[in-house]
This record gives sequence, C-alpha cells and structure tokens, in this order.
Amino acid sequence: MKRTISQVIDGLKAYPLWIQLAITDLEQTYRRSFIGLAWIALSFAIFITAKIVVFGQIAPIDTRYFAAWLAVGFWIWVMLSAAIVEGTNVFVHSRAWILGTKIPLTVFVFQSLARISIRTLFCLPVIVALLLSFRWWPDIGWIYSALGLVMIVINASWVQIFLGVLCAKLRDFTHLVMAFVHVMFFLTPILYTPDMFANWAHLFDFNPFTHYIALVRAPILTDAFPLYHWMVVSVFTVIGWGLALIALKGWGRRIPFWV
Repeated sequence: MKRTISQVIDGLKAYPLWIQLAITDLEQTYRRSFIGLAWIALSFAIFITAKIVVFGQIAPIDTRYFAAWLAVGFWIWVMLSAAIVEGTNVFVHSRAWILGTKIPLTVFVFQSLARISIRTLFCLPVIVALLLSFRWWPDIGWIYSALGLVMIVINASWVQIFLGVLCAKLRDFTHLVMAFVHVMFFLTPILYTPDMFANWAHLFDFNPFTHYIALVRAPILTDAFPLYHWMVVSVFTVIGWGLALIALKGWGRRIPFWV
C-alpha cells in the first residue's frame, strides 16, 4: 500500500506536466475557433439561461431562489458528471503515454481533473454574474462554497482512479456508468427542489449527488455551513479513497496490458 500511496504523491508532484497537458488538451479542442476557450463560458451561459427561462416559468417557487438553485446545481453537476464519465477512459485515452513512458498512472488522473477544473472555472464568471443579477451578494457562504469545490475535486480524484482501473479491465462498465449518469441527472434535485415532492423529499438524501451539490449550493442559498452534507461526503471520501487505493494496488500493474 505504501507504494500505491507514493504513486499518488508522485503524481501530484508532477503538477507542471499534468497542468500543461490539460491546457494543451483544451487548446487543441478549441483550435482555430474565433473566440477559443471563451466558448466554454458562452455555451454554458446560453444553456443555463434557457433552462432558467423555461423551468422558471413552471417552478412553484420564487424565481430569484430557483435561478440560483438551478444555475449553481447544474454548474456542479457538469463538473461531477464530467469527472465520472471521463474517469471511465482516463487510462484508455492515455494509452500511448502509458505504453511509452514510466510516468505514474495518477498523472493522467490529475491531467483529467485539471482539464475539468479549468472548464469549471471558465464558467465561474457566468455563475457570479447570474447570482449578482438576482441580488445574491457575496458573504461568508461563498467561502464555504469554495471549500466545497475543493472537497469535490478531492473526491473526483478517487472516483477517476477507481473507475479508470475498473473500466480498463471491464470495458462494459464504461457504458454502464454513462447510462447511470444520464439517469441520475433526473433523480438529482437540479431542475426542481425536494420540497416539490412533499412527503417524498427525504428520499433525495439517499442520492450521493444531492450531498455533493449541496456542498457548494447550500451555503450560497442559506449563508450557513452545510455540516450534515459535509459529514456524508466525508464518509464517501474515506471509503472511496480506500477503494481507489485497493484497486490501484491490485490491478495498477496490469493496466498497460489492458489499455
């Protein structure tokens, strides 16, 4: 297990490499585009505006509250779903590097997370502008939300390690996970609030995504530290990292043969 933990640490130490690789990936994606990386924020702004306009008309709650609920919730959902979906192929897509170099496998996980984090930060000005336009002013809750983002990245790391190893061995899980993510979008309170379901509202507590999104969204809407959600996510963090390290220790050496 010591060697496995060292692999994670070595991957973190190689931050100049995985940050540059992440930036290169994004530059190639938007190469020859007139506004380049600005498309990340623009497309998100168009999409979130359309959702607020459409669903805000039918939501039986205050528009100001619902706009913040939906915008922040969807922003975090995009980050979470990207971490999960890209995690299924994080090693497969790095096949050439894995077969041709001796770089720690975790470097490719951090490359993926850096790429996702950059996209998430590009959308941040859209979220801030929307919140300010609906008179949600900065306060201590915004600091709690920033801490929640850090916690999400920590959890996304173990998710990508675990899914990367699992899906490199069992490719069918890649498609299963993608289907699961599509379904969970509709079962997660983003386009609606739990209160709309009256007596069924407590069932959303069994959805892990509810707690992860609440780490960022709840402090903005309530100005309070979401202690309950932090406790739940902390349990997932400990269990998840344990599973990820076990998977990396048991199957990590075989990944070059599977990709």
